Amino acid sequence: MIDALLLNPPLFDTTRFGKVCIEPEHAPPLGISYLAACLEVAGYCAVARDLYYTSWEDVKELLNRTPSRMIGVSCLTDQRASAFRLLRMARALQPAAVIVAGGIHPTLFGRRVFQAVPCLDAIVLGEAEETIVDFVARLHDRFRWGEVPGLIYQKEGGEVVQTSARRFTRSLDALPMPAYRHYLGQPYVKPLWLSGLRARGKDASELRYVNVLGSRGCTHRCLFCASPASLGRRWHTRRPQYLVAELESLTHDWGYEFIAFSDEVFTEDPAWAMEVCREIVAKGVECAWECQARADSVTPELLDWMKRAGCLMVAFGIESFSERVLRKIRKDITPEEAMRGLDMCQGAGIAANVLLMVGNPGETDDTVEQTRRCVLQIGPHAVSPDITTVFPGTGLNLRAKRAGMLTDDFWIGDEPAPYYTLEHPIERLRAWYDALLDCNADSRWFRQLVNHPTPETTNA
Repeated sequence: MIDALLLNPPLFDTTRFGKVCIEPEHAPPLGISYLAACLEVAGYCAVARDLYYTSWEDVKELLNRTPSRMIGVSCLTDQRASAFRLLRMARALQPAAVIVAGGIHPTLFGRRVFQAVPCLDAIVLGEAEETIVDFVARLHDRFRWGEVPGLIYQKEGGEVVQTSARRFTRSLDALPMPAYRHYLGQPYVKPLWLSGLRARGKDASELRYVNVLGSRGCTHRCLFCASPASLGRRWHTRRPQYLVAELESLTHDWGYEFIAFSDEVFTEDPAWAMEVCREIVAKGVECAWECQARADSVTPELLDWMKRAGCLMVAFGIESFSERVLRKIRKDITPEEAMRGLDMCQGAGIAANVLLMVGNPGETDDTVEQTRRCVLQIGPHAVSPDITTVFPGTGLNLRAKRAGMLTDDFWIGDEPAPYYTLEHPIERLRAWYDALLDCNADSRWFRQLVNHPTPETTNA
């Protein structure tokens, strides 16, 4: 019997509820990879499995053949129906196991998740690497669960109790390397937005692709983002030497060719980002990579170092080129700053991926047209639009609740996060979405990704 079976649940088809696309998986999930690694370092036997492209019959077979002391399931808001189903299945097939949920959705909704999944034993909150090790050490002594900070658990009689908040004393440098070995041979979708870019003698979409954590958190306050509610408005980093040592191992020992930094804002501190790039160059690490950045935090010098260090693409969360919309969503950036950052990026020889949203507060036909004109003027490698979506823990969620669009009960049901339709009907939002999608020189790759989020290659 293993100590912990950590699972990323199967894909939940949100298009059944009118969503325009499903978020595909391109690489192994970092969350449960870190948890498995921390448990292994502590001396426990942990198994991590990414079930995103796995049938429910195969999931059942996995649970039947893997008796475990604890089963942990990652739960994202849009995929929560699948996570809830997996938690119930785990309880039915392994009644003696301790059943645990983690991830942003249970972190934000805590006790209410027990209403949706009464068979749940506990929730690990927020950054769970320390919490999960402390919890497994007390796993079958329920009377001691109260000693574990950062936990919500169900007592024998059904009472739901929340322990004290966990104060994070360990730096990200103290985390072990994620347990990537659990995903060898796992099928993932090609990163098609990289199509047409070349690296290591190949089209970049063909490179073996993996996510890497350089920093966590974000200090900004965007109306649509749940990061401040789940992690607080704080940002902490790994030391560049530790981070680049991991890149060396991933490329040299594991054969990964493309690194996707999972940081919400890789350039939050340009000096730190510059140091990472210099360390990559100094160590001679040969890999292509991409990151997310704010257009107002890049400089020609930083972008030059990023290019020298192998950066192939930067995704800029611009959202809109309308000053009015940007102000209403608290983006703290101007259209002029956005244009300037994108120009500098492309001038440095780095491809730009412009991330946009339609339907934010204050959006009109004119603001969408303004955004469309600016994008066409820039001519980025990729344009990735989305329809503004209401997520728990966000300012948009508060607006939606006040207007009667939804209640907290919605978030313990199965439906995915809804589009923000308080100001415009879904038909108009879809038309705006299509108008921006067509700003791509060739949008077929994006439509293929949206319409067919199934594995096309094995790159893990």
